[in-house]
Amino acid sequence: MKKYLISLISVLLLAGCNNNQPNPNNSTKDVVQKKGNIQIRQSEQIILDMTEINDFKKAESYYNNKKYSKAIKLYKSSAKNKSTDSVKAQIILGDIYSKGTGVDKNSTEALKWYLLADKSKDNILLKYKIANTYDSLASGIFWNKLNKQPDPFKEIDTFELSKNDKEQEANFYKKARQYLEVPLQNNMPEAQALMARYYIYGVGVKEDIKKGISLYEKAANKNHEASQARLGNLYYDGDKVEKNIDKAIYWLEKAASNGNMNTQFKLGYMYAGSKDNKIKDLKKSIYWYEYACNQKSTAACNNLGHAYQYALGVEKDIDKATSYYEKSANNGGDYGQMNMGYAYLNGNGKTKNYTEAFYWFKKSADQQNKWSQNEVGILLVKGYGTNKDYKLASEYFIKASDQNITESKAYLSIMYKHGFGVKKNIKKSDSYKYAALNVTNTSSREDYSMAKLLWNEYVLLNIVKEEEN
Repeated sequence: MKKYLISLISVLLLAGCNNNQPNPNNSTKDVVQKKGNIQIRQSEQIILDMTEINDFKKAESYYNNKKYSKAIKLYKSSAKNKSTDSVKAQIILGDIYSKGTGVDKNSTEALKWYLLADKSKDNILLKYKIANTYDSLASGIFWNKLNKQPDPFKEIDTFELSKNDKEQEANFYKKARQYLEVPLQNNMPEAQALMARYYIYGVGVKEDIKKGISLYEKAANKNHEASQARLGNLYYDGDKVEKNIDKAIYWLEKAASNGNMNTQFKLGYMYAGSKDNKIKDLKKSIYWYEYACNQKSTAACNNLGHAYQYALGVEKDIDKATSYYEKSANNGGDYGQMNMGYAYLNGNGKTKNYTEAFYWFKKSADQQNKWSQNEVGILLVKGYGTNKDYKLASEYFIKASDQNITESKAYLSIMYKHGFGVKKNIKKSDSYKYAALNVTNTSSREDYSMAKLLWNEYVLLNIVKEEEN
């Protein structure tokens, strides 16, 4: 029995010793290291290091899987720790708020994180990001104040900032220029483009078109597509520089070839609509429209539909036309939606369907498309594809009339005359009638005769009469 107990104790002791033995395959060896005046075991140091980078690595994983709220929370945790990744996390947070990835865009919040990360004179890209954020804050003052006005569209030409707002705007632009100094010294094309804009428009510096163009050209020659596009637009518009179509096409095609969707569309539009036969080239127009449409330019897809519907540079093909209109419409293009409305309204490329026509016209009208607002009003008056609603119809007619749609003015004249959907008002009725009949533009879409006005009144009266019966 005594022998047995001794053997058992020996086994237990050996097991305990084995548990404490260092494992040659285990990376967390129990070696004591000195860190400052504190002794830390290597295994503990590894755990500490893993804790420091864990939040950042987890944040990256969440971000890559588009779980932005979790990623942001962990990036913030990493940004506040004094770890090797804290500066990276701060810059990423700046980027997130600058671009609005998973959060609302917030230039103030972006700037906060960028400034926290700005610990090195050598981080040229970060300096530019700070400059660009100050620039966004400056331009944001004007637009945020303007959007608070009752009718921003009407007030944009006359709107002015208050004295305090102007001072704050000037201060932000000044800060932007200060942070541009290092990137400019290092010939960064993005910085050159931003400073070029300041010289072209005299933003906090004396206007100097020559310097501005020179900076744009330096950036453009480094394949900076935004600068290429800007040069093309400047030479095409002839506002700040002498108009030069050859230079405009050269730079626009450079930008378009680099994938700039807006310049692809502009080239398509320019080649299709130019009155200069040296420039007009419908095949080139189709070429660039197709590139832009493939990048989901709703305007380019719509214009391709128009080209196929009316055989402009291609053979007439109603099915193709409708498919391009539909592509534009499904990507949110108001003109594509309008043309889908007409396709269903007239049975052109689609089976006639008033419900579908109303659906597409309304989507377009709610994006302020004036032609669609007029069509929605007509369908609401007639009760085609929707219930009759004279009050709602009058609201859409008013919106279209405010954008100078003559037919909407004519309908409002009739509605105010008889009190359909609005309070009867002969003075308003006459005002709309004279506005409709005295249109100087004699194009078929704008011209409105007294005969047509009387006929629409007759039709509308019969519609109301039928409804009452």
